[in-house]
Amino acid sequence: MALHIRPEPMPSKPALRALIVASLDAFLGPTTVLDPELACTGHPVLALDAAHRLTLVSFDPGDGIQALLSGLSAWHETRAGNPWLKRLYPELHQLDGSPAPRLIVLMPELPPGISLIASDECGLEIFCFRVLAVDGQPALLVEPATESPPAPEVGAAPRHSQPVPNVDSELTEEETAFLESIRP
Repeated sequence: MALHIRPEPMPSKPALRALIVASLDAFLGPTTVLDPELACTGHPVLALDAAHRLTLVSFDPGDGIQALLSGLSAWHETRAGNPWLKRLYPELHQLDGSPAPRLIVLMPELPPGISLIASDECGLEIFCFRVLAVDGQPALLVEPATESPPAPEVGAAPRHSQPVPNVDSELTEEETAFLESIRP
């Protein structure tokens, strides 16, 4: 049995939303969707992930930066309205305190430098997605965002120098004197 997989054109935002909601379990584990279209900036998906963390999933079919900005705004709105959300969604009563929601941003293409923003320290996770047809059925391929370094130009100097092993990093007297002489 062979699978037939091919890229698909980007669907409309409602169709993409339906694919994302249907795919949440695949990349977040067993998920409870609280609201497939939360009434705040960007209309993200609001869910409880497998670890019972409040999770916002922000996306935009054509603009990853807009998905990020909308997601950050929705994260702020959701954090500020956490007591209100607990009243609206009984599933949230099991959460201790008012933890900040987890923010996941889905981007069709990764802009340069995005991995600097998505660090473990801020709780932001960015994924890249592609819409595919698998045996004629629409599907979503979601992968954690990783940037590949840009290919160097022909004849360009390397952008990062590698340290030379077993070389002492202390300055010589001559180097120290030179640095002292140019100090203002």
